[in-house]
Amino acid sequence: MICDICNRAIELPASLLGTKEVVTSKDCWKLYLAGLIADKVLRPEKLQESLSSLVGQLACSDTPWALCATCTTSLKKTGLSLRLSQNDLPAHGHALCRSTKLMEFVIMDEKGMAEAFKAAATAATELLSVER
Repeated sequence: MICDICNRAIELPASLLGTKEVVTSKDCWKLYLAGLIADKVLRPEKLQESLSSLVGQLACSDTPWALCATCTTSLKKTGLSLRLSQNDLPAHGHALCRSTKLMEFVIMDEKGMAEAFKAAATAATELLSVER
């Protein structure tokens, strides 16, 4: 199993979050994007142009997000409701959109997606200001 935020190998999740909580959280985006940059999956100069597709991809997740202890510790400070059991999460419908074709998305939660784009953009701006 891997942490859905930073891709570290984990035996068991230290906590769980729902997709909407992750994609609407600037702090989750900062951890996720910083990991992509650190792992050289994404170059900082390509960050802004990649955000739209990244938001769509992450918002399509219909399963809970498993977090490692490091990400859990970082996010505890932000006030997110981290859960220890899948029973504490909504039973169905974690996704905010669906992918109909490669990089084409049908939005199911307009408000949630708007919040996700805002959170991702804010996180990217903050990361890029630190990078410089």
